[in-house]
Amino acid sequence: PCHGKKAVCINTFGGNFKCLCEPGKEGDRCDQGSHCFPCFSVRWRNVTCSVYDDAQFMRSMRLKATVVDRQMSRTKCTEDKWGFDQNTGDMWVARGCRARFCVDFEAKPMMR
Repeated sequence: PCHGKKAVCINTFGGNFKCLCEPGKEGDRCDQGSHCFPCFSVRWRNVTCSVYDDAQFMRSMRLKATVVDRQMSRTKCTEDKWGFDQNTGDMWVARGCRARFCVDFEAKPMMR
């Protein structure tokens, strides 16, 4: 029931549990926070990266704002050199932009 590879679920008896979340994540089930991942434009070519590649649990989340967390290239990763589609979870980078990006997420509202 806890989201994320490094989240730890502790049985507290009687069918109850507690989640210990990895840094950057919070909530009863580690279902809020930010997830960071690298995306590199190699030799000035356009590249597409998926937020889901190393975080399948993100498929059940609502994705929000995306930011450059850490620049990894001499070429400045300005907003005209990258973009993120919140509906598909795909990011594109172009023209030498190499960086670590972070996307904020939260649990999707429960359907009634």
